[in-house]
Amino acid sequence: MDRLSNWVSANIHWLKSRLKRRLRNLQDAEDLIQEGILRVYEYRARGGEIREPEAVFLRTIQRLSMNRERNAHRELYSTAMLEDLLLIDQRPRPDEALDAEQRVQRTMRVLDSLPPKTKEILLLHRLAEAHHEDIAKQLGISVSAVEKHIARAVAALIAEKLQE
Repeated sequence: MDRLSNWVSANIHWLKSRLKRRLRNLQDAEDLIQEGILRVYEYRARGGEIREPEAVFLRTIQRLSMNRERNAHRELYSTAMLEDLLLIDQRPRPDEALDAEQRVQRTMRVLDSLPPKTKEILLLHRLAEAHHEDIAKQLGISVSAVEKHIARAVAALIAEKLQE
């Protein structure tokens, strides 16, 4: 037997109790001891020189136990970038939602107060994104008349906005 094997044999109970306290499982402690011994021997087999194999072994099992603890709780950590996480509720605040609802109601009142043709022309232009020429053809009126209807509707909306 070499120096490390003798040391591990002489201290096996101490090693197991120390690791069992950390890992909370005797089987895991024994597995870690075996893995630590294996890693030290593999390092030596690759030509590595170790002056204090006991110290290297203890450090190896300490690192292995830390890795095992971290990996056991991997589900607690997110791999996403912080910038990609939606941590802030992006919905409008209640006061903002109420304000938006009130603005929509005021806009609807203004639109309802417009003559039907003016309202229709404005909605075709703004919502359907129809060009003045297309609206004129569709309704059988001049482009100038379309522009005047749109101007009246926009003026009414601006006047409502100024009253706020």
